Amino acid sequence: MPHHAINLLHLGEFTIATFLARHDMRNIGVLLRHHPSETVLCIDAPHAPTIMHVAQQLGWHIHHLLITHHHWDHVEGILELKTAYNCTVYGRDHPKIAPIDVVLVEGQDIRIPTLRSDVNEQSEARSVEEFEGEHPQSDNHIQLQTICATGHCNTQIAYYIPKIDCAFVADALFNLGCGRILQGTHAEAFATFQRIKTLPPHTRLWFGHDYYAPNAKVSLIFAPDDAEILAYMEQMEARTQAMPCPIMLQHEAAANLFMRAATVEEFTALRVRRDRF
Repeated sequence: MPHHAINLLHLGEFTIATFLARHDMRNIGVLLRHHPSETVLCIDAPHAPTIMHVAQQLGWHIHHLLITHHHWDHVEGILELKTAYNCTVYGRDHPKIAPIDVVLVEGQDIRIPTLRSDVNEQSEARSVEEFEGEHPQSDNHIQLQTICATGHCNTQIAYYIPKIDCAFVADALFNLGCGRILQGTHAEAFATFQRIKTLPPHTRLWFGHDYYAPNAKVSLIFAPDDAEILAYMEQMEARTQAMPCPIMLQHEAAANLFMRAATVEEFTALRVRRDRF
């Protein structure tokens, strides 16, 4: 298999690798390495051979697999990755998210044990309140917050790492767009956007797919002279990396017409109109 183009971002104790995991569906692959403990996390499992090859290029071993939702292009590699790495699998309770080790429920956060944790220690899923007063990160655990991200489907969650202000929002949100409403509702999707917008404005966002080009085209049809959209596109054209993410939440919120919708009705009308393209 040829070498894959990998964008590496170094943030504090982490290095985040971003790459194209599936060419047909434009899935974005993400691996995160916590350097003090050498622990590696993988976001979703769109295509196991590509993910494994990228991990091999980097010399990384995957220890934890975090699934955002049950759609086939995000889960089809779970079994192969689990077999290859014996990694711990996290996600919502759904037959297509299998095999799974830690079932996540809305309103829970997770403390992921690192290689420096006791070998018998289990991953923890607890309420947000239980984490109050605790140090958000140590070499023994990686703390993540889960965000209810329904609307596109009824199992979707996003993952947020507070220490480095990074969020992995999967198919809830894309560059200048949002996911189609499939097993959810427009009201749920609108509520998801409101939750995402409460994160710090400098939060870096990773999406589940690279749909920037078609979304930019449609955005200009909807709002051809919009200054924020034009500035966003200039910023994207100036990027030296191949992947369209990460991007700062404040920049996405300013230009993304779906994030700018003030009401459920406005959001719904925009999504219905977008569905015609």
